[in-house]
Amino acid sequence: MSDGVTLAVDIFRPDDDQPHPVLLAASPCGKGLAFAEGFASAFSALVREHPEVAEKSTGAYQVWE
Repeated sequence: MSDGVTLAVDIFRPDDDQPHPVLLAASPCGKGLAFAEGFASAFSALVREHPEVAEKSTGAYQVWE
């Protein structure tokens, strides 16, 4: 950045040359810390109350926003 701040990102994209929509999540904290790992009790409550959240995903890339 012009003010000297370094930004860190993870980029996940399909292995092809086709156009794809972009999903962007921005947060001042929690990069690289999965919600299920960093906030285990909150994640458990979320899945208990809304099981559809975990039906088709491990949540490995779900972070706290």
